[in-house]
Order: sequence, then structure tokens, then C-alpha cells
Amino acid sequence: MKFRCLSPLSLPFPISNFQFPVPLLPVALLLTTATLSAQPSDELAGFIRQAAPIDAGMALVVGDSDGKLTAALAKGNRLTVQGCTWDARTVQPGRAGVLAAGVADRASIVGSEADGLPYVDNLVNLLVAPAWGSRPLDIAEVLRALAPDGAALIGND
Repeated sequence: MKFRCLSPLSLPFPISNFQFPVPLLPVALLLTTATLSAQPSDELAGFIRQAAPIDAGMALVVGDSDGKLTAALAKGNRLTVQGCTWDARTVQPGRAGVLAAGVADRASIVGSEADGLPYVDNLVNLLVAPAWGSRPLDIAEVLRALAPDGAALIGND
């Protein structure tokens, strides 16, 4: 079984063609050579919506420390969005950012002390990791958390 690789031609960032054989449920992986974390949150959320048009279910933003991307992604769709950070000092400011954006009913920030993602298998419909290099997290952990027909957008810092 191979992953579906999203590679829309009209995206503002270069996209790598990628196929990775893994005997798991099909998911879409979008790997980009762009530094996603350097983009403004609203612009990045628009890129994510275009690249992985999933508008319902659960989205996870890995490493969101200020809540801006989590809040921007929660606007304009039916996703429940959760930002996950491993820095306990950024949880409260991130939550304040989500609250200030007016999307606290569908978005939240959680802190984790675990090595991997603190989610059950097959839960996340859309996983966004803008700063992939900032936290050692392997692709098997991403695939474990992704739901069938889910998508992962992984940036490269």
C-alpha cells in the first residue's frame, strides 16, 4: 500500500513528490521544503486548507506555542483544532491567543510531557507540523495518530 501524495501545482511553496510504502491505512502526506513556520498564521492556514482540503474532524498543530496557527485553522471550517506544545511556559499564552481570536469553542492548546503525540491511534484527520525539526518526532508516530484518509502537512525547518 502506498500513501497518496498531494502535489497541487498552484501551491505557493515547492512540494516534494513522495511515496512511502507502509502497511497501514491510507493517508495523505504532504512534505514541503518551505519553512512553514515563517509564514503569517492566516496565510499558512490558507495554504493548509488548499493543500489538504479537510474541513471536518480533528486537526492537530504540532508545536504551536502561541495559538495563532491553531486559531487561524479553526476559522472558516468545521474542524476541532488542537495545538500541542511540549513547552509548558507557552500553554497559557497559547490559550489566551485562541480565546482572543474568538474560536475557543473549537480550538485549544494542550501541553504534553510525553515523548510522542498524546493522542490515541487513528484520531487526527489533519496533522500540521510547521516546524518539523524543532521536536524529535518520527513519521511512525504521525501515522499512528492519523485517522484513515487523514492528511499530514509537514514543514521543514
